[in-house]
Amino acid sequence: MYHRTRWTPEKIKQRLELIAPLVYHKQKALSSFRYHESDGPLVPAPIGMNVDDSGWQEVNPNEYWGSWMQDFILRTTFVIPDEWGKGQPIALYLPVGEAGDFSHPEALAYIDGEPTPHATAIIRNFC
Repeated sequence: MYHRTRWTPEKIKQRLELIAPLVYHKQKALSSFRYHESDGPLVPAPIGMNVDDSGWQEVNPNEYWGSWMQDFILRTTFVIPDEWGKGQPIALYLPVGEAGDFSHPEALAYIDGEPTPHATAIIRNFC
């Protein structure tokens, strides 16, 4: 009751909205994703730099995609702007769905054409 009287949830929400744009110093939107349904987790995934994804479905932000219990591959490309400099940490934010809708999501980033197992991709709920 004390928190309701003092409007604590509303105050926290307002403060979070105020600082949200300040979380990342620099931002760059990702291109639309390409979506491909897989025939299952044991089927080799079409990954790599030379995969032709031109026939895959294009998925834009805030768009419904996929189906229940479907294995899939998402692809996009991005270029880190030169003015960002080298050596600073970079977070890759992947807005690809609702929390709880995924089972063991994975991400593989290719940096300068090389698979980078140590790259960290942040898979977050958004949609």
